[in-house]
Amino acid sequence: SQGDLKVPTDQSRAGKRLSFQPLTLRIPSEASNDGAPGSPTSRDTPTKKHKDRTTALSSVKFDNPEEFNKIMDDHFGKGPVASYVVLGYNPNNTLFMQSGGEGGVTELVSQLQDDQIQYGLIRISYKEDGHALTRDVFVQWNGPKVSAIQKGIRKGHCGEVKNALCPTAIEILASSKSNFTLDTLLARSAPTASRIID
Repeated sequence: SQGDLKVPTDQSRAGKRLSFQPLTLRIPSEASNDGAPGSPTSRDTPTKKHKDRTTALSSVKFDNPEEFNKIMDDHFGKGPVASYVVLGYNPNNTLFMQSGGEGGVTELVSQLQDDQIQYGLIRISYKEDGHALTRDVFVQWNGPKVSAIQKGIRKGHCGEVKNALCPTAIEILASSKSNFTLDTLLARSAPTASRIID
């Protein structure tokens, strides 16, 4: 009838065999690009899984572990020298990522607050016997206006936070921003140094 599609057959094309295979078209749409199995997002751009460092914490909880783990991988996996992160406390006593970057000691010190207990990790560089080396330093910051009660409450968190940031880092206790320089940090993190910046 009029409008019907006439499909060639073996008889209508003498000497040439035509074969028709079923064809299914998948049209991508915004609705399908949601990471579901088979969608372009889940197949072509798999989500990178970051190491969960917050499992080292038992007496204190972390508020934004996904952001923390991502920044740690970005800056301290194979990150550049002068990378740093700073952690602080929320009013409910949970930890959170306050800042992170590649601005070195000067930038880290600018994030420290006189009335807070904070924790930092920084990667510094130095030369020894003509070789360029790096050193990861964990910093426990006790601001000069922090009460003795607060220091006592949070004293037990330090070891856990260090394990979350970098178990092998050299540990420094700091309470003075004016003395917190790259030269002082290098000197205080040396093998036989006092490990205190005050």
